[in-house]
Amino acid sequence: MKPQTDFEKEQMKEIARRVEYLEKNSDLESSDFSRGNWIAVWCTIVGSLALFIWGLFV
Repeated sequence: MKPQTDFEKEQMKEIARRVEYLEKNSDLESSDFSRGNWIAVWCTIVGSLALFIWGLFV
């Protein structure tokens, strides 16, 4: 699935940045902190997909 708008490209970059950040800091022992980050990442992914699908139909 290829991003078609600049906004979607920015969202993909942001997701990549967050995932990269999480991978670098995965050795942290504070599981609550990392769990919160994963929730933020998943919300971003789901939101991006929802906007992408909505954009296809509008």
